[in-house]
Amino acid sequence: MDMTLPPVMPPGISNAYGSGIARGVVPPAPTVQPNVAHLALNGVQAGAPAKGVMESFAAVLSNALQDTNEAYKAADDKAARVVAGESVDLHQVLIGMESANLGFGLAVQVRNKLLEAYQEVVRMQI
Repeated sequence: MDMTLPPVMPPGISNAYGSGIARGVVPPAPTVQPNVAHLALNGVQAGAPAKGVMESFAAVLSNALQDTNEAYKAADDKAARVVAGESVDLHQVLIGMESANLGFGLAVQVRNKLLEAYQEVVRMQI
């Protein structure tokens, strides 16, 4: 049974280019124009003021902080159930606490980087 596969080339590359590579003769690489239309931010139109981007960024930060807070609440609830004597898997409690701790550490580091960036912008000379 012959299991030869056809050459697989990325989109926009002609089959002649792939066969030239297989024979050891490489024709000049074709030029591919990038399509960047799909890279626009969702909810932000072209030419819109930076206010939309800032609101979107603020929403992302707010959601991340809410997720971190929820993780802390869930870990605290599990720990309280363990202390109350309920049947709770201790491993899951510790994993939840560590996950919440890592999320908080990430939030602190993001805050530190944002503060450093703000201070750098303030120090810029015009």
